[in-house]
Amino acid sequence: MQARAALVAVMFGLTILLGCGGSKYSPVSGQIVFPDGAPVTGLEGGAVVFEGTGPDGKPISASGPIDAQGKFTLGTESVSDGAVPGKHKVLITPPPSTGDIPLPAVIDPKYGSFDSSGLEIEVAAGKNADVKLTVDPAKK
Repeated sequence: MQARAALVAVMFGLTILLGCGGSKYSPVSGQIVFPDGAPVTGLEGGAVVFEGTGPDGKPISASGPIDAQGKFTLGTESVSDGAVPGKHKVLITPPPSTGDIPLPAVIDPKYGSFDSSGLEIEVAAGKNADVKLTVDPAKK
């Protein structure tokens, strides 16, 4: 009987440490949209990058690929583990050009830099679904 109680206590402890201890990251997913709410298309293969401050005070980035409908899911240490909670600067990189002819710009190039994008997001502890990044189209 004591062995069974000890086993239950060990299993409970492992559950706390492994499962309930929580991640240092909060899941983040969302979509890039134009001011009218329409999804941004044409950025498939590009990326969204969030830059925040880690628990040690150093910058820490989370990034994720953009799909055909402008949707993204961020990861820091793995594909979709999320970002550290707190304030983040945001940048959006267009898809890389694959040939001699550059791809036409879809969004204003200012979104390619943390300093000029003007995009900031507060990542809350817990799940951050449906984050909307509203961007201006490229000037023609």
